[in-house]
Order: sequence, then structure tokens, then C-alpha cells
Amino acid sequence: MSSLAASLWGGVKYTDGGGEQQVWRVVPESWGASGIGTVAFGTLAGAGGAALAKGNIWAGAATGFVVSLLNHVAHENGWFDEQDNKPKNVTLKSLGVNDTETSENIIKKILENMKNGETIDGKSFSFIDNDIGDYVLTIKRIDGNNFEITTKGLLTGSALKNKSTISIKIAKLKIDGIINDAYKVTLNGLTKLGRTLIYEQVFINDNKRFMMQIDGTMTSSKIKDLA
Repeated sequence: MSSLAASLWGGVKYTDGGGEQQVWRVVPESWGASGIGTVAFGTLAGAGGAALAKGNIWAGAATGFVVSLLNHVAHENGWFDEQDNKPKNVTLKSLGVNDTETSENIIKKILENMKNGETIDGKSFSFIDNDIGDYVLTIKRIDGNNFEITTKGLLTGSALKNKSTISIKIAKLKIDGIINDAYKVTLNGLTKLGRTLIYEQVFINDNKRFMMQIDGTMTSSKIKDLA
């Protein structure tokens, strides 16, 4: 019966007397491509499968009807498309970063290749803080230069609020009397306690991070290699 149902909606090919390929159909071709055709085919196929298994034909037809109807509704509403297009987790490697990259290149590739909605492991942003992986679980790109943090560990809430944001912009930084371009990374969402533990703004230049002290002086530290 399943093969018969397929023939009803898909048609049966045959060669006519003139040698031309033809398709014989019980129902119009438009029905086979429509939602009604899809559901009807599923109903008949369900009944056919139940008959072959020596089961309850009506129960098989009902199952086929429900499954094919839900499948049709899902396709019509793009539910499967949404799953296919669902943003995925990414890694520095998938963004084109290798172990020899400078921090500036890492940031550049993140901004160029990471799509909105994609998430990456917190430690991938170690250019902010070598220990960021201890208190940031994942970082999701929201749009443009803005990212959202999912926190973890003891600092969550008390020092850094969950769903805090990170912004990355190019800014001018004066180093040894010379004005340089640098990435300015701002960590929004730090509590009063958090500001005593984590720098709110970090400038990245020459594979170093530069931080402004409370007294207005600038301090710097070398950023550890990813490897």
C-alpha cells in the first residue's frame, strides 16, 4: 500500500506508443506538491505501513496523518530552516586564528569573522585578562563591536554581572610620547568590588595590554601566547 500511495501522488512513468516518456497520475500534479497532497500521502503511507506490519490500519493512518501534518506545518513556517541557520559555537581556530597570532590580529579576526549570535569560549578573550576563562564561560557577539558575557565561578554576581557586555573599538593610545592606534576593550557590568579586581578598560597594542591606574598612570603587561 505504501508503494501504491507513492504512485498516486508521484505518478507512474510509462512509455507510450510513440516512444515518448509519460507520467500517469490518479491525482493532479498540483495536489502532489500541495500541503493537502503531502498530508494525504502521509496518511495513506501510514495505513500501508500498518497493513504490511499486520497492524491496525486505522491507527497507522492516524499516525501518518499527524506526522505528515506536523511536518508540513514545520516546513511552511520555516522551523527547519531556523534550526539550520541557528548560530553555532565557534573557536579561534575556526575564525582563522593560529598559535602565532598577535593579540591585535586575534581581535581583528574575531571582528571580521565572528557572526552575530555566535558564541566563543571565554578564555579566547584572554587579551583582556590572562585569567578571564576563570570567570567568563562564553562570549556571544551581539552586533558590531559589542559582545555579551555568560559568567561562571566565584566572581559571578559579586564582581561581574551575568550578561554584562564587552565593547571593542579602535582608539588612540599615547605610549612613550608617541600616539598609536590600539584596540580599546571596555568591560561593562563590573560591580564596585569588580573594579578593584578587574580593569574596566584595557588598550591592546604590540601584543601588550595597557591599563589606566586609579592615580591616572598607565601600566602595561605582556599578553601570554595562546599556546
